[in-house]
Amino acid sequence: MRLESLSVANFKGLKQATFEPTRFSCLVGENNAGKSTVLQAIVFALNRPTQLPRSVFYDETTPVVFTLRFIDVTEGHLQRLADEHRTKIAPLVVDGALTIVVRYKAEEKVEIKVLKK
Repeated sequence: MRLESLSVANFKGLKQATFEPTRFSCLVGENNAGKSTVLQAIVFALNRPTQLPRSVFYDETTPVVFTLRFIDVTEGHLQRLADEHRTKIAPLVVDGALTIVVRYKAEEKVEIKVLKK
């Protein structure tokens, strides 16, 4: 399983950005270019805290949205999950892919959706 893409909207200094890592990716850029922000977006999207602080919103009137697309999800990956989680997640994996959308509105709890085609 690997992360095919991460789309970030309205997070810190990123109004809208997409990161498509390869097997070897390196984030390079000047100070304040958003390198750490991309990594922080991955952490927030995977850990899914209940709320985000207002300070991380690019624009507080718009939700922060992280969209993660994982590919090459195999039965072996699913077998590592507890039975209760596997039965919920397995039907969401389509053709070895899983797309998760994590949305935060200011002062509201996290919303999580899984996209299926």
